[in-house]
This record gives sequence, C-alpha cells and structure tokens, in this order.
Amino acid sequence: MQNSSKQRITEQAYDKATDILHSCAKPAGFYASGLPGGYEAVWARDSIIASLGASLLGMEFKPAFAKSIETLSKNQSALGQIPNCVGSFNEDRQSDVTFNTIDSSLWYLIGQRIYLQTYDNFLQEKYKTNIAQAMLWLKYQDPDEVGVLAQQPTSDWFDAFPHKYGYTINTQALYYAVLKQAGDE
Repeated sequence: MQNSSKQRITEQAYDKATDILHSCAKPAGFYASGLPGGYEAVWARDSIIASLGASLLGMEFKPAFAKSIETLSKNQSALGQIPNCVGSFNEDRQSDVTFNTIDSSLWYLIGQRIYLQTYDNFLQEKYKTNIAQAMLWLKYQDPDEVGVLAQQPTSDWFDAFPHKYGYTINTQALYYAVLKQAGDE
C-alpha cells in the first residue's frame, strides 16, 4: 500500500472515531453507544475508555470527560464503590444506578488521573473525597491482605463468562495502574 493510501485510511478512521465520540457525548457524559436505543447511560468502563481516547484530541471533549467523572462521582455508594452504570437504559431495572463491578472503581480512578494530567486539577480537587473513598473500597476487596484484589463472579468486563473470579489478571493490571498513578506500587 502506498503512503498516500495509508494516510487516507488513517484520516478516514480518525474522522469516523471522532464522529462516534460526538454521537456518544451526552449531557451526563460519554454513553456506551451513540445509537438511538443503544446503551443510553454512562457506563464507568465505556465512558472512561472513550474519555482516554478523546483526551488525545485536545479540549474538544473535555466537557464530556468531565461530565462522565461527575456523573460517576455523584452516584458513588456510601461505602465508596463507583457505579458500573448510571442511567435508565433498561426499563426492567428498578434503579438507574447499578454497581456489582470491581473495575468501575478502577476505571474511575484511572480517568481521574488522566483528566488531571491532560487538563487541570479541578475535578481532582472537587472529588478528592470520592477518590479517597474509591481507593478505600478497593483496599477492602483484598480479603487476604496480600496486595491484590479478589473479585466476585461476573463483576468485570467478562460479565458474560461466569468463571472469571478471584485474582483475575485484568483486574490486577488495572489495580497496578491505579497504584502506580497514586505512587503506591
């Protein structure tokens, strides 16, 4: 493939990715889907991963990134867990806030740090109590006090595969990133 052809494909992919970010950016933050009837809610994992990519584009998506963090912060549990999802995406549910994941708190903390490094310390200061509570909640997920997190079945992005529990590698990798960012590795 010639250089100009590769460059054109790269530009098309960039434009399409930016279009998708625009369609997912909503008043509450990044939704997991920009399609009508899609996942019309702020999912911690999806919104923070989208925010990480969006942060590479300068200031354009700063408001959506900030709203994702704000939505998750405002719906944190009394014990410090960050919700998996915030939004009435499913009429069968009795609540607009769901928890039951371990990685939502991890992604939230990663998102907070990337926001701080990319933009400013406003959200870090505003939600410093939320950050501390999320870190404490994670520490309580180490029942053997060995420095690694134990997760319940179906409580991460492998939720469709019920045999992913205990000391899973993906959760440990995210936890390592959080600890490294905090200087606690």
